[in-house]
Amino acid sequence: MPQQQKSMTGQRKFALKVCAVAAGVVFPGMAHAQSSVHVYGIVDGGLIYTSKHSPALGLPNEGRQVSFTDSGLSPSIFGMQGIGDMGGGLGAEFKLESGFNVANGGYNNSNGNFFGRQAYVGLTSRWGKVDAGLQFSPFFLATYDLDPRGLSQTGSSQIMYLDNVIATGILTPNAVSYTSPRVDGFQASALLSLGGVAGDFKRMAGSTRAA
Repeated sequence: MPQQQKSMTGQRKFALKVCAVAAGVVFPGMAHAQSSVHVYGIVDGGLIYTSKHSPALGLPNEGRQVSFTDSGLSPSIFGMQGIGDMGGGLGAEFKLESGFNVANGGYNNSNGNFFGRQAYVGLTSRWGKVDAGLQFSPFFLATYDLDPRGLSQTGSSQIMYLDNVIATGILTPNAVSYTSPRVDGFQASALLSLGGVAGDFKRMAGSTRAA
């Protein structure tokens, strides 16, 4: 009888060890106090009133209109962002972000894809950070930081920027970027978007930089 109890106790200890190892594999971020994943989002919608309304350019005025509008001030978005401490001053990060239409639940401001705004992984250190995947261009991020209204959907410099996106882009796929550490208030970024066309390195490729 004592031998059976000892055997059962050993089996329970072994089972607990297996469960602990499995938990460490499934939830590796829990092993590091400085690792975290958080979910964020914005839901923006409202009513719009116009005293005059025409369904298309050149057609006669159809009178007043009251309607629901999506993304009145900023786009409606949801996303996940995670960071992890890899030790030795090196960190890992990822970001997945999508845009949606709060009026009908469809995609909006998301390039027609599920995570069509941002989807990248990266490494960070005291020398800066390197990210790879779908990203905002450095020029767009610099314009966003400089605009007093944060490139809101109304009353900002967004229209002027959109007139130049052929050269600079907004949502940049297949991209590798480097962002320097901040030195005396200055920071620089550079991005290269790889074309992904076999035999032609330059085709469908692009680059942008900002400081």
